[in-house]
Amino acid sequence: MAQTLGYTLNYQTTQSYTAGGTIPVGSACKMDATAGQVVVCTAATDAFIGIAQQDATTGQTVNLVVGGPAYALLGGSVTPATSVLTPTTDGSLIAWTATGSKAQCAKAFNFSGALTLTSGSLVLVNVLAGNVVD
Repeated sequence: MAQTLGYTLNYQTTQSYTAGGTIPVGSACKMDATAGQVVVCTAATDAFIGIAQQDATTGQTVNLVVGGPAYALLGGSVTPATSVLTPTTDGSLIAWTATGSKAQCAKAFNFSGALTLTSGSLVLVNVLAGNVVD
């Protein structure tokens, strides 16, 4: 069953695209080779454009948060309010390290008070689309 996050957060900027493949909710996305379509990021160097806020399959409309608060799927443990996040091979987000060219795409909030947020969690982040560093 497809999952949709049924909310709009204040200060959230969204954009609708057509899914060019299977996109799970909370996944970091990039533009596909097919014009107007998006797919899941598969590397830290991908040109990240936003985070999917619902599940989508090929041809369906998918809403991406391109700026502001969003829920994102973690692919590893991160320290909230400290870790800058980057996409990994399955579109989930992991802690960014300062080695090599990587897209810095989000920063995790810490509303839960947890010292570490765990892999597989859907967590609130601030989307920083378009930031790439070497």
